Amino acid sequence: MNDKKNIGLANIINSIANQFNLSKYASASIELPEAQHYFLCLIDGLSDNLFLENEPNLSFLKTSDEHKTIISGFPSTTATCLTSLATGLDPIEHGIVGSAFCHNKQSFNPLRWCYLSQQDPSLQQVKPNILVPKGTWGEMHKEGIRINAFLPLAIADSEYTKNIFSNAEVHSYEDITILINKISQLGKASGRSFSYIYFGNLDYIGHMQGAGSKEWKDELFLLESIIKNISRVIPKKAVLMVTADHGMINIENKNMTDFSQMTDLKKETHLICGDIRARHIYLKSEYRKDINLAKWNNLLGENFNIYSRQTAIDNQMFGSHINSTFSQRLGDLIIVSKNQYGLVDTSSLYDQYQKSWIGHHGAISDDEQRIPLLIWG
Repeated sequence: MNDKKNIGLANIINSIANQFNLSKYASASIELPEAQHYFLCLIDGLSDNLFLENEPNLSFLKTSDEHKTIISGFPSTTATCLTSLATGLDPIEHGIVGSAFCHNKQSFNPLRWCYLSQQDPSLQQVKPNILVPKGTWGEMHKEGIRINAFLPLAIADSEYTKNIFSNAEVHSYEDITILINKISQLGKASGRSFSYIYFGNLDYIGHMQGAGSKEWKDELFLLESIIKNISRVIPKKAVLMVTADHGMINIENKNMTDFSQMTDLKKETHLICGDIRARHIYLKSEYRKDINLAKWNNLLGENFNIYSRQTAIDNQMFGSHINSTFSQRLGDLIIVSKNQYGLVDTSSLYDQYQKSWIGHHGAISDDEQRIPLLIWG
């Protein structure tokens, strides 16, 4: 029996595996109804705090039989969290340790599955051979459990999808009518199944217009109507769940600290990767041995927590079961934003793009970490 405890989406999928009687996952801690079919709708970027704030104006989503609050995990970013969903592993175990991290001395972006130039993010370089553990979806697949992933057409055939969701039958959809029709066909299938349905537009609107904005609320109401329609076409004895990968927090431009202007720190740095609120700093070799944390703390100020790689590992920030190979992907320093602040490197065009956003995530505030898990069944 495996006594490990995972968080967030890893805990959800492991709890589903436990309901399918895969003994390896008996320690998963989320209680779920018994069923032959499980459907998980994931709304990218929906915090539990904003869900609760808008719940009085919702109709279907507030009818769930149970509402749990779970923790996204660190870093609270899409590539990491969705890998945890597919593998049932925490970031330090599956190796996708951020929205970007250093691999072969270059910045690797998992969602694009390639190395990116800091100066020209549109320039996609060679695709690396990064292997991700098969994990829970792989174990379920071996047991004959059918795994379906319903993804928007734009990402259904991406390299990230091919590498992370390799044990799923991927169903692309261009519009909601196609999605509903494809889901309705599953009711005719025999055997056990898990179906994952991804909605990404709320996250995009949060980045561009702000989490909780009018546009954000309009999208949430639209998603609610879509999920209600899904509930009508899934098998009667199926369990329906709605969750998120992370939440979001709004940041004003005046609260962005420009790393490129910190010449004493910049000169020590080989690469800066990750979200504006959850940074991996990779130092040049001559600065790695004796890191002057006091200088970093003094120059960055009180709006950031700074951890050495070893401290981050000791504090189990990326999970408790360490894979020594993947732990080397962590920055020499991990910088986590406090409150409504961010660390941006304006010498990078990629960071300039992020700086134009209103909504951000990646760090450990309640708005980023607390996500809902709604259950019908």
